[in-house]
Amino acid sequence: MLARQGFAAKAHTAVDVPRIQAVACAHFGVERSALLSRSRAADVAWARQAAMYLARELTDHSLPQIGREFANRDHTTVLHACRRVAGEITTNARALADVEALTTKPIVVAFSTAADRLMHSAYSGSSPQSESMARPVHKRTRPTTTRKPVGAG
Repeated sequence: MLARQGFAAKAHTAVDVPRIQAVACAHFGVERSALLSRSRAADVAWARQAAMYLARELTDHSLPQIGREFANRDHTTVLHACRRVAGEITTNARALADVEALTTKPIVVAFSTAADRLMHSAYSGSSPQSESMARPVHKRTRPTTTRKPVGAG
């Protein structure tokens, strides 16, 4: 995908979470301190969630590791961010443009293989993770109980 747009991968450039954060801050126009803050302002939250999503897609870090890089956030916060961005890029052209712009920045282009898979899946309408990138989903189930009608003794 990126190659079709005229971007070539730079060999041996490591992308890590602080670099992704820097690119996200530059793209969205927010300070790194704001990105790592507890702010729930929409512009800051979207920048943070997009950065978390890219950190998950473009690095081998686990959810807890990514959370630690974002001011010790819980892994479920990272999971929520990833699910939200994945949903937004399939339905919102602006969200897709943001993620695409972040993955074409020079510092992130080194991961063109992962970025190509990410963008291909977004354009094809499939899930944001390809089959090879899929992570197991563990769902908790509640024991089923039979409820008695109100007033029944």
